[in-house]
Amino acid sequence: MIIQSWIIAGLVIGCLALILFVVLGEVNSVNTIAAIVAFTLATILLAVKRVLSDLGLHSE
Repeated sequence: MIIQSWIIAGLVIGCLALILFVVLGEVNSVNTIAAIVAFTLATILLAVKRVLSDLGLHSE
């Protein structure tokens, strides 16, 4: 369950990064890196929350 959650998180990060590049159209390094970092952190937090839910340690 935990490994599956991290695989899903990785796919989500990859998709968000790809969408980000397509939407921006131009690669402004600072903004692109900042946006990718923000999406990555948000995705990691969601993945951790899901792992905790799978383990029964987190209540909604």
